[in-house]
Order: sequence, then C-alpha cells, then structure tokens
Amino acid sequence: MTETRKIPVILVVDDNPHNLQLIGGMLGESLEFDLCFATGGREALEIMESIVPDLILLDVNMPEMNGFEVCRQIRSCETTRLIPVIFLTAQGETDYIVQGFRCGGSDYVIKPFAPQELLARVRVQLELHWSRLEMKHLNDELRRINVELQQLSNTDGLLRIANRRHFDEALAREWQRAIRTRHPLSLLMIDVDHFKRYNDHYGHLEGDECLKRVAGAVSRSMRRATDLAARYGGEELAVTLPDTDADNACLVAELIHEALRNEQIRHESSPVSRLVTVSIGVAGTVPELGMSPDSLIGSADNALYSAKEQGRNRTCQSRKNIHGETA
Repeated sequence: MTETRKIPVILVVDDNPHNLQLIGGMLGESLEFDLCFATGGREALEIMESIVPDLILLDVNMPEMNGFEVCRQIRSCETTRLIPVIFLTAQGETDYIVQGFRCGGSDYVIKPFAPQELLARVRVQLELHWSRLEMKHLNDELRRINVELQQLSNTDGLLRIANRRHFDEALAREWQRAIRTRHPLSLLMIDVDHFKRYNDHYGHLEGDECLKRVAGAVSRSMRRATDLAARYGGEELAVTLPDTDADNACLVAELIHEALRNEQIRHESSPVSRLVTVSIGVAGTVPELGMSPDSLIGSADNALYSAKEQGRNRTCQSRKNIHGETA
C-alpha cells in the first residue's frame, strides 16, 4: 500500500453476529483496515448510501435478500459498481461459485477459512481495486487532455474562435445534414473595414487586439450552440447558420453590427467611420445532391464584395441562388 492511500474501509455483511465478530477479529488484528458491519443486505445497501467502502465481504445465505441479489444491486449503482465483492459461504459447489461470479463477485471464499487466506485475498482484491481506479483516473485524464488538444487544433490561436480547418469541416458536415433534412443553411462572410489602415495607424499589436474584440462581438451575436463563428483568413471571419434561411441570417448580421458598435473600437484612419466597422455578405440555400458548399461560399463572398462596393459598414444579401439564377 502506498503512503498516499487512505486506510481502506471494508464492509462486512453477515446475518450471523458470531461471524461478524470472527471476521472482525481476523481483519482487525492487522490494523490495516477500517471495518464497518451490516447484518443484512438491505442494511448494507443503506450504509453504502453514505459510506463507499473499498471492499465488501458478503455472506451469500441471508434472509430477505441473499448475497447474490445484494451484489447485483451494488453493480447496478454508479457509485458502487467498481467495489470488489468477496463472497463468503459454506456452499462450495461449482454451480454456486459460478453464480457468484456471474452476478459480479470478485472472489469466493469457502467457509471455514484460515485467517491468512482471508487476509491474502482481501489484500489482492484491494491492490487490484486501486490499480483499476488509478487506470480509470489515467484514462479520464487522457480523455480530458485529448478533448483539450482537439479544441486547440480546432481553434484560432489569436482570436479563440474556430479556425479555417474547423470551419471547412463544420460547413461540410452541416451541408450534408441539410441535404438529408431539406433544411436551409446560411453563411455570413465578414470583413473588417479598412483593416490595413488600422494596422498602419495603430500598429500590428493593436491590430491583433482589434481582431480579438471583433471576434468576441461576432461570437456574442450567436444565439444557438449550432452556430459557428470562425476565422476564415486574415481579418475575414465566417459564420455558419444551420436551419436558417438568408432573411433570418441577415438578422444575425444586424446583431453583429450592433455588438460591434457597442465595442466602440476607435478607427481614426477609416474613411467610413471613426469606429471599427465590418462589411457582411449573406447567402443561404437548401442544399441538394450534386451541389457543393463552395457555391455557398462563393455567393456569400459576392455579397460581401457588394457590401464593400456600396460603401462598407453594411450587410448585403446574395440575390442569386446557388444555381446562379436570380432569386
């Protein structure tokens, strides 16, 4: 036992007080364990509502609820399912032993048993139990690290929103889902107005801070967990809006404009406004087989170009559907 481990708690369950005293004497002499006792299955289950033992010594033949049923209930509870259970019984028939293992028993000790045998089996099961718990902890930690690494691989290091790779994967995934469901899918393409002038005037460090605040304003404008804001490239952002038609996507675009106005980011060198503004292109469609998400990107890009041509700091909606026909 390592020094970091607490003294293990063993729950002894037997309807015979003499057996409880005998087992308590065998285990108590070693001073290795804290012991608690129950005289029946129901009492044992009640004890485990407040105390989670490290090991259970469980008599099989008990009135009201036998040891096999107690073990099944232990295994069905999330907080107790990993606790090792050693059955204690005078029944040594093979079928009886097999039944004990089938209901979740970890070991089987036939009465009468020598104290050295009981101690040895208890120690082995405790060591196995701790090894399993340590392995579970390591696996949980590895899963947590893998989730964090996955998030990092999907996140733009500067803006802390989805990166281009994540955007491409998400758009492809939502495109296929929209084909199956026949639901609309919309896309916003967003460009910071005159960002080169901002960098030239304030410097690249301030430019980075500006982009962070713009990305934050865009992210806060998302209303659903399925909406995704991403860095498309440079000072250009993109937003995928599943189950959203182009008209409703324009409402999201207006929320972005409002959120950015509230940021009050100064831009003294902009010919559009004394504050940082964005131009937004909106496109939406109901995808069909044979169509490509690239066509949606192209339509949103064309709408973004129109917004810039019309003076920036505005939203333009694509007036052509994916097939290039006037909507």
